[in-house]
Amino acid sequence: MKRRDILAVALILLTALFTKLEAQTSEKDVPRILSYQGQITTANGTAMNGTHKITATLYSDHLGRNSVWQGSYNAEISNSIFTVKLGFGAQKLPDNSAMEPAALGWNKSR
Repeated sequence: MKRRDILAVALILLTALFTKLEAQTSEKDVPRILSYQGQITTANGTAMNGTHKITATLYSDHLGRNSVWQGSYNAEISNSIFTVKLGFGAQKLPDNSAMEPAALGWNKSR
């Protein structure tokens, strides 16, 4: 094979490889998960331990009147510290378009 032919074949193979990689990492394939860590205590300030149900809600307004997503998770709490992965499991996070200011009714001039 001539050098030019070898370069052409190599270029075609690289293009095919990058196209396949791009297809595998498209936005719809990327998990939409937010890791959230918090601290929780009893009413008198005692550290909590064990598995407890944590419910997280995302709102579109700062007053917490318009819920756009909610998920509940059984979280393992150790010395009052817990971590949940919002959007993991059955309660998927909304698409980006649902969280854009215009979709949420926000005025851009604010």
